[in-house]
Amino acid sequence: MYIYIDVLIVTSVYVDYLLLRVTAAVLKRYARVSGCIVGALIGSLFSLTILLPPMNILLSSALKIIPVTAAVYAAFGFGSVRRYASACVVFFGAGVLFAGVCGLLAQTSAGSIIMYRNGSVYFSISLPLLIISTGAAYAAVRLYNRFSGNDITSSGTYTITLYRNRKSVSLTAVADTGNRLTDSITGSYVIVCGREQLKGLFSEDEDIPDSTDMSLSKGWRLIPCTTAFGSGLIPVFRPDMVCIRCDETRKVICTEALVGAAPEKMEAAVFNPENYF
Repeated sequence: MYIYIDVLIVTSVYVDYLLLRVTAAVLKRYARVSGCIVGALIGSLFSLTILLPPMNILLSSALKIIPVTAAVYAAFGFGSVRRYASACVVFFGAGVLFAGVCGLLAQTSAGSIIMYRNGSVYFSISLPLLIISTGAAYAAVRLYNRFSGNDITSSGTYTITLYRNRKSVSLTAVADTGNRLTDSITGSYVIVCGREQLKGLFSEDEDIPDSTDMSLSKGWRLIPCTTAFGSGLIPVFRPDMVCIRCDETRKVICTEALVGAAPEKMEAAVFNPENYF
């Protein structure tokens, strides 16, 4: 089989981008599209090892550590050691699983369609066919979501339950795909609630800060936000757990997220369903 460098790089970018999105979905974390693209470009450089003489699995795995850690940093940032390490493990594991499946397919096809060597995969596919198949797959997924009732942009009623220090509050929530608020440091999504809604999570001697409070108590910090009314700061904290329940389908997602305390009174919490469903 002939190996074309342009096809090798482009298909590797496709695969690494999808693996980064899978990592984000598994961990329920925010991953910037631009960061995933940069990470995929970095990860694709490892695919050039397919041009090297065959090497043992330990050496190929060791070489893959550098592009894996760099790609994860580009897509998710660092945050904390635990969050960064977990993203690296999931991304690396997804890549190993994908490579294993491709290695099996390479053996069954006698290398006529897929070549697997040194932990890298080469697909014998033309670039126009790759682009057309990508568009067709995207359209199929969108149609399936639309007609199966799983379209994450559809309206619905939700209940969000926040847990902190053995206390919990349940809030009516509104799904708003326009809520793009994320923490630039950790990459976490932010659910916006009114200060009054959060009082059940805190004791009487704990203050819920506002955007003008520069002396924040432990666990709180300010992040920039932009609304239709202008830009400013919003205090956020990380509860022990967040559970989001779709009242129509009764589907429940328990995940990590930051919660922002808006100064104005809110009838319902606001979250972006694309981040969770």
